Amino acid sequence: MYIEEVIIEGFKSYATRTVIGKWDPRFNAITGLNGTGKSNILDSICFVLGITNLSHVRATNLQDLVYKKGQAGINKASVTIVFNNDDKNKSPPKYINCPKIIITRQIIIGGKNKYLINSKNETQETVSDMFHSVQLNIQNPNFLIMQGKITQVLNMKPSQILGMVEEAAGTRLYEDRKNKALKAIEKKDGKLEHSALLLETEIIPKLEELREKKRVLLEFQKVNSEKERLEKVVVAYDYTFQTNQIEKFKEKKITNDERKKHLNSMKSILGQEIAELEEEVNQVTADRAKNGGAYFEIEEQLKVVNKEMAKLKTQHTLKSQTIKDEVENIKIIDQNVTDLCQSLETSKLKTEDLMNQSKTTMLEFTNKQKYINETENLFQTLTTGLSAKEGQENGYLNQLSVAKQEQNNCSSEIQQLKLRLSHLQEEIKVEEPKAKIARKENASLLAELESNKNILQMINSELNCISFDPSLEQGLVEKKTNLQQKLAEVENRIEKLERSMNSFEFKYSDPCENFDRSKVKGLVATLITIPKEHLNKANALEVCAGGKLYQVVVEDEKVGSLLIEKGKLQKRVTIIPLNKISDFKVQAERIATAKQLAPGAVDLALSLIGSDSEVQKAMNFVFGNTLICRDPSVSKKVTFDKRVNMRSVTLDGDVYDPSGQLTGGARSNSSGSLLKLQNLQQLQAEASTLQIAFKRAESELHDFQSQKQLLTKMKENKTLKEHELKLLEERMNNNPHFRVIQNVEQLIQRHKETKESIQTSKEKLVKLNEKIVSIEKEMSELNDDRDTKLKSLQNQIKQAKKELARLEPLASQMEQNILLSKEDSVQLELEIEKVKLQSTNANQLLSQLKSEYSQIESELKIVEAKQNQWLVKLNEEKSVLASFDKELQALEKSFKIKNQQLEDVKLEIQKLVSETSSIAESLQKAEKSLNHLVKSHTWIEDQKQ
Repeated sequence: MYIEEVIIEGFKSYATRTVIGKWDPRFNAITGLNGTGKSNILDSICFVLGITNLSHVRATNLQDLVYKKGQAGINKASVTIVFNNDDKNKSPPKYINCPKIIITRQIIIGGKNKYLINSKNETQETVSDMFHSVQLNIQNPNFLIMQGKITQVLNMKPSQILGMVEEAAGTRLYEDRKNKALKAIEKKDGKLEHSALLLETEIIPKLEELREKKRVLLEFQKVNSEKERLEKVVVAYDYTFQTNQIEKFKEKKITNDERKKHLNSMKSILGQEIAELEEEVNQVTADRAKNGGAYFEIEEQLKVVNKEMAKLKTQHTLKSQTIKDEVENIKIIDQNVTDLCQSLETSKLKTEDLMNQSKTTMLEFTNKQKYINETENLFQTLTTGLSAKEGQENGYLNQLSVAKQEQNNCSSEIQQLKLRLSHLQEEIKVEEPKAKIARKENASLLAELESNKNILQMINSELNCISFDPSLEQGLVEKKTNLQQKLAEVENRIEKLERSMNSFEFKYSDPCENFDRSKVKGLVATLITIPKEHLNKANALEVCAGGKLYQVVVEDEKVGSLLIEKGKLQKRVTIIPLNKISDFKVQAERIATAKQLAPGAVDLALSLIGSDSEVQKAMNFVFGNTLICRDPSVSKKVTFDKRVNMRSVTLDGDVYDPSGQLTGGARSNSSGSLLKLQNLQQLQAEASTLQIAFKRAESELHDFQSQKQLLTKMKENKTLKEHELKLLEERMNNNPHFRVIQNVEQLIQRHKETKESIQTSKEKLVKLNEKIVSIEKEMSELNDDRDTKLKSLQNQIKQAKKELARLEPLASQMEQNILLSKEDSVQLELEIEKVKLQSTNANQLLSQLKSEYSQIESELKIVEAKQNQWLVKLNEEKSVLASFDKELQALEKSFKIKNQQLEDVKLEIQKLVSETSSIAESLQKAEKSLNHLVKSHTWIEDQKQ
């Protein structure tokens, strides 16, 4: 940022507007004749920069800066400086985006002093801060150095020069401000503490005391006047209320008396009609019994068939589930075999890798030990002149002699081996044709011998893999027997329960071909489950559902129509189509209110049962509008509360209806059926579990016995193969052709070994040559510098011992790892054989189960045919009894209606009697209370309208 232009108007000697522009960025001097206004230009720049020490601009006050102090008609002075702001690195922070910064300062005689930055009014402090941000401080006493002060600066002491530099850099300004601010803070803190102390100790306590007194007085006056007014309002309300209540009670009493007379007359009429209906029902029942004897005999036969069919279906379902389980089990076993084979392959690769590593490590360990012994002996020989071992020489000369001796021996050995190799090759050429002829003539015998060896090796491997404990057989037999006994006991209990629960049987025939039986969900009672913690509420839930427990849930009304028309139903049923019934849902607020009235003692019936989501609408229809309560008091409280207004059932089976109807007393013979059904479901689940466990135990015993037989057979095969192999070997030993074959094989083996020995000796010879060269080099180094060589040997020994200490535990660990890996491989092989055996046994069991499943299916078809025959006969008898049933139904319906009407009349009379008694008591209390009010407050009679 640098000055680009200065505009002066009315400042000192510049009366008119004067523009001094186009300043170079490096401008640093003003020259001219005396009196031409050079100093006034510098003064104008200092004026804009905000100088406060006017002596520096040769003035005593601001009025002196105006042209001729305002006496020439000019009453203001204005200076504007235009700064170039292209260099953003040296730009003020707030004006980085401004290419030019125009700062104007103006003073008016008798007026005020103002600043403008880019034509916007700003304070002097803002302008000063802006200049400070670019290291310009006009207030610095050394900012402007006059001519006479240069000599003074040159004569300053170092401390004075430091102060001047601090002021020039702008740091002194902040130090002065800091000190001034600290003194002001200290002074203000003292005054603040004094004021706070005065306020806390005198003013606030007194003020609070006065406020409290005022508040108490006003409150007393307000409460006293309000009390008198409210007392009169309460008395007036009580008087009016009691008067109205007396009138209402009198009117209600008269109405109840009239209604009671009417209900008593209805009661006598309904009693007579019910007696007549009972006589008619008895007469029709007697006529039906005379004509319906055959029907009951057929029905008994049908029950026996149904029982047999239910048993077969249960076995069919259990067998089907067992087959599915076995199929899954076989899949798991096959997957286990695959996984174990992969693990075995991995383990073998790991063992091979470990053995290679161990071999390398042990070789390195042995070489390192040998190197240390040789180096230590050499060191001792070189230092003491004596061998480390008595009778041995270990110096370089001895090592060189030994190495050359070994070199000569190795060369001789190679020559001998080559000679032996040539002899062996000649013998093989001679004997090989004879061996070929012998192999052709004895090919079958050799193949048989090799085959027997392989088979025997395989049998031994398999025997080693089988882990067999004969003592386990007795435990498996006992386990199977115990499970069989438990299963028989559970099946007997299921049979007894099924005989006592014929009402929950629902049998039908397929109404059409390819009928989807999954569309018929079943009886409501069979579709619900009751958790163990709610079994004590089973009777209440049974009463709650009532006859709906025996209704049949189907997918839609079409399925229901098909069942009724063509399903050959054995008894009348009510159908609940899921797509037509209303999904009743109680408001959550009513349930919450009921639980607030009796916490922990009331529940919605629907919340106490479990069911599949597909039949949830049916469950809402049956259980969604009734509460289950702990006792009668809770039922009364929630049922007759206007906010709840819901039907409720107690744990004893008493029913409370919001209409006022109460049902209870002795339970019917069928009570507890739902609990029995839950027990039956639990027993069936237990039977299914025991059936699977029994099949498992049977399979385990079968597997064990199969393994036992297999082991016995394998041992017999092993003995037989050993005997066959022994006979074959005896025959081969007595055969001269076989001796020729053996001789050739031995020659080939010796030829191979000799070639390997030659290769090994050549490698050894190369190493000995390298060793001789190394020893000769070390002897030369020893002669040149003995001490350095000895130190080098010492360092080599130390380093080798460290390496040996590192290799020793590593070698031990590798051997241990190899043993563990081999054990893992053996264990995996045993496990594979065991799992394969399990797979074979499981497949055999699956075949057996499928055979039993097919047999049960055929038996089931036979029983279904019998059932259909009996159903035809039963329908023929039904048509005979249909007319009687129709008449009986009509009579029973009328009987139920009349009985219900009679019960309603009795209940209403009972309610009226209770209500009349309550009204009389309330009327007496109201009159007594009214008389008391009149006597206690005499102003009532005066103000009564």
